[in-house]
Amino acid sequence: FNKTLGEKLLEHLHKFTEPDNIIAAQIWTPGDEPKVAAAIFDLFSLLPQAAQFVEALVKTTIRLEAVLPRYRPCELISPFREPLSKYLNRHCASASGFFLEEHRLGNPMYSDLFLDLLKRDESAPLRKYMSGRECTVMLLNVCFERPLAIIRSEKNSATPTGKTTSSSLAAYGINQWNSPSSQRKLEV
Repeated sequence: FNKTLGEKLLEHLHKFTEPDNIIAAQIWTPGDEPKVAAAIFDLFSLLPQAAQFVEALVKTTIRLEAVLPRYRPCELISPFREPLSKYLNRHCASASGFFLEEHRLGNPMYSDLFLDLLKRDESAPLRKYMSGRECTVMLLNVCFERPLAIIRSEKNSATPTGKTTSSSLAAYGINQWNSPSSQRKLEV
């Protein structure tokens, strides 16, 4: 198997994002078209060394789910998530790296999909990877990178007395407390 096979399968999947063309071809029984696309999707979990398709498959899943109602009769549950989760289980590092990028983690379109995939029974390997040390460090970095960068920059631009200005931190949603114990912690 080579990369070309995965690319060809992906091309075929993209055709299913245009339901009018697929339905007009009348190749399958009406309503079976999404099942055929899901079967093509399922082949990706069988390809060796196919981690490079994570982004393309996730985005294709989102596109296919957006046009799913145009296929008649329409399924209420996406047939694409099970094969996607099987594929992501084989490429946990690439999958978590993709979904944990800050711009995707904050985007409900991606974060909701990722949460649903993690909740699935067949996603145990992905959940196990997500709870491991490597992924935990990645998650902590994503969540706390910006606040730590702000604090470091404030520390570097401290006033001559060594105190940071609370108004500049407040601009980032970080409020300093004015209790005596918090003042001691800030001075240390």
